[in-house]
Amino acid sequence: IHRHHLLIAPMVRIFVTRQLATGLALVAWAASQGAEAQAGVHARSQAQQPEIQAPSAQAQRPGPQKPAVAPARRAQVNANRANAKGVNDDSSNLVPRGLPARRLTGSDPWQPTSMLYLKGRKAMEHFGFIGFKDGGIAALNLNSSELLWAHEPLAAYGSTKAIHQKMGVVVTTTETGQVQAWDAWEGVLKWERSCPGGVVHRMLDIGGADDGFGFACASEVEARTRDGVRRWATPSPIGTLFKAASAVDSGKNICALALGTGISPGALALKLNSYTGAIMSSVDAPQAVVNGLSHGSFITTGGRLVWPTTGKVHTYSLCGDGDIAEADSVAADETATVEAVQDTPGIFSVTNGVVTGIFASAGPDLRRIKLVDRRATLGPVHGAIYGETGRWVAVLTQEQAGSQVQIINAKHGGDEGLALVPGSYSAAMFGVGERVVAQEDYGGNAFRAILATKTLDSVLAIQGSDVHWSRDGFLAESVVILSTTTTTTTFTTSGPAAEL
Repeated sequence: IHRHHLLIAPMVRIFVTRQLATGLALVAWAASQGAEAQAGVHARSQAQQPEIQAPSAQAQRPGPQKPAVAPARRAQVNANRANAKGVNDDSSNLVPRGLPARRLTGSDPWQPTSMLYLKGRKAMEHFGFIGFKDGGIAALNLNSSELLWAHEPLAAYGSTKAIHQKMGVVVTTTETGQVQAWDAWEGVLKWERSCPGGVVHRMLDIGGADDGFGFACASEVEARTRDGVRRWATPSPIGTLFKAASAVDSGKNICALALGTGISPGALALKLNSYTGAIMSSVDAPQAVVNGLSHGSFITTGGRLVWPTTGKVHTYSLCGDGDIAEADSVAADETATVEAVQDTPGIFSVTNGVVTGIFASAGPDLRRIKLVDRRATLGPVHGAIYGETGRWVAVLTQEQAGSQVQIINAKHGGDEGLALVPGSYSAAMFGVGERVVAQEDYGGNAFRAILATKTLDSVLAIQGSDVHWSRDGFLAESVVILSTTTTTTTFTTSGPAAEL
């Protein structure tokens, strides 16, 4: 038995050794094949990737960059723009695509009446859209004050009341009810709509990130895609006219108040589906709301109607759900006016020209967050990274030394610093501040004010006491004044673009 063991053991060792050698060889072969396959995949991925080239001078030019478009899609877009007809039964309200951008002439009044800030795709991209008293619009690079494009009105549309943007489309509304949609990057007029009876307050952001706009005329509420296709139109109930409207539920629904005429003296609070236009509910509004709609000054913000009465300010849900909320206000009297803050739902001011109360409204919760002992104009404050709003509010006042822009917390009204220090610029040279939009810098400890003035019609970019640039016209040859004493690189406009 021992002899058999002695004979078998070497044979087993030889067999195991050969098996191990074979296994190791297979492992080595598999590893080599895997490396070759990986190299092949890498080579294929490199071959599929476009060659990276240094950006051209045109690409480095400050200003909005158009998104890449496939050739077939570009041809289709160009064909659509060349088509003077619309794409649905509402084609009479659409205009030919591809209208060229036009410079304003020296004789055109361009007093700013509205402003909109748009954060670009890159860190240093900041753009502004300014509406004029004559209904025109212009686009600026807010880093350099460069005029990107401008349009003069082709008819007497009245002042540009509001500007709204979504996914590269800028929409303006005028006091006569003209709605115009512009390509934000090229200044091309995409479509327009004449709204009978005027546009009810602002455009409504509906349908999610990829869809379009809703707006209320006096006689109907309608929804359009960003390209101008009318999806639906819902007329006001018989004997009523729409007076206020707002998108609610993250744009899934629209709530609107319709005020009765002589036949129906009351008011209805309607809720519409944003995708179909179907009326989902209808509620009789209280008489106090009827009185508020008849007041000379009322606004909508955060899905609620806001109006003042003597000594008080009131809010009511446009959907008709819940009771009227009210708060005391020393600024509210028979002469008081209310003003919403653009892109900052729920924040508004009440002023009688002597004092100004700033309020925060969240549903039925209504409270004053700040009292200013003079007339104040509010403006949005945009975050540095994404351009978001809602954290702060810009408060423009006229002090003894000049215009001042204070930044306050939107929740409790606490002081967050000055974006514009009084006396930083000459009012005699540039005019008194009328409207403001503010930006947070990337350091998070300072703000810059974009100020539009009245009387002398200038636009200035100021951070603290440093004037970065100013513009006193929208002609192609307009002189741009750049700061020579800039002490911060946060919003530097000369030299290479600095990271914010």
